[in-house]
Amino acid sequence: MLDNSLSVNRNVTHYFLGGFLLLSLLVRMSLINWYSAPYSDGVFLMTLFEPFNPNNNYPPLYSTLLYLINFLLNDRIISGRVISIISGMGIISLIYHFGRRFFKGKVGFYAALIYGTAPLAFRWDLRVMTDSLFSLLFLGALYFLYCGLSKDKGNNFFGFNLLAVLSALTRYQGLVFFPLSLIWFYLEFLKKPLKQKIWQPILVLLLWLSVPGWMFFRGFSQIQQYQESLGGTFWLSLGKFLVTVELHVPALIYALGYITFILMVYGVFSSWKYQLTPKNFLAICGYLFFAFWMAQSAFMRAFQTRYFFSFWPIAVLFAACGLLQISEKHPHSAKILLGAILAANIFWVGMVLHFQKDSFGSLKRSAEFVASKLPDANIITDEYR
Repeated sequence: MLDNSLSVNRNVTHYFLGGFLLLSLLVRMSLINWYSAPYSDGVFLMTLFEPFNPNNNYPPLYSTLLYLINFLLNDRIISGRVISIISGMGIISLIYHFGRRFFKGKVGFYAALIYGTAPLAFRWDLRVMTDSLFSLLFLGALYFLYCGLSKDKGNNFFGFNLLAVLSALTRYQGLVFFPLSLIWFYLEFLKKPLKQKIWQPILVLLLWLSVPGWMFFRGFSQIQQYQESLGGTFWLSLGKFLVTVELHVPALIYALGYITFILMVYGVFSSWKYQLTPKNFLAICGYLFFAFWMAQSAFMRAFQTRYFFSFWPIAVLFAACGLLQISEKHPHSAKILLGAILAANIFWVGMVLHFQKDSFGSLKRSAEFVASKLPDANIITDEYR
């Protein structure tokens, strides 16, 4: 009888999640033309393979997918936004399965609701930007990594490396997975016979070589940015880094939402205390966050919370874990907290859509005016911060 009840509840949750995914997709597709213009990064991505585009800051995966979809839609802006929307739907689905499989109770369900209505998700799921696609691949790599830590059967090593490389070919921050790949390779293969799985490390090596191969082919200008961000001495460089710490922490808490942040901290504490997740997974998340923080220090003059957007699904998972811990002791309070989070999310989604609607719109109108006066001219811009 209990098994039948659990099965019914699980089916109801699946149906509800399916309806939520469909509603989220319809809402996002209805807003596909909401923003007036793409950001300058989006313009570079849309023209990455054009001969007049000298920018070498971007890996090729997002632009490749954009060009392929553009063959069908014949609109580069819409094609890029479709990639972001589909990636956003993938994150909601994956975050649900992540939570349902590795956390107890309704963690995945809570996390999918919170993330699916998050203002940052709505902002970047509608943009010609790499953020949503990178976050999907980043979360997918962590999913396979968690499977490996949990000793689940399957080609978790290959799955992790495949998605890690694809994330690095979307944004170079994906290279933070490479040291983890080396550690996993040592533990999985060097301590065991290689005869049965010799194809995996060879194929994985070839996959990782594609990243420096693209850098060699296209160039890599971020080194100059790091050089310029350093001070004259070690202590001056450290001081500049601490300035970024002072800027980042309040901004990230604000972007995540105060209630969600408090629940996330409580969820991490509960996961550690009650061993809801492997402690080495928490340590890996800490390493990844610190690595991103170090990478962000090169762009201190243009800090944006989106540089940490790929951590939002994991933060929401731990917030949902904290919410579940509260619901076990105070179910009514947990419902109030979840309602407050969703209400705040919906309010801020409205603010984001309102204030971001015409972002870069004036530049687009200026370019259209110039193009109307000089129809045969090419306008080339080189943005460097």
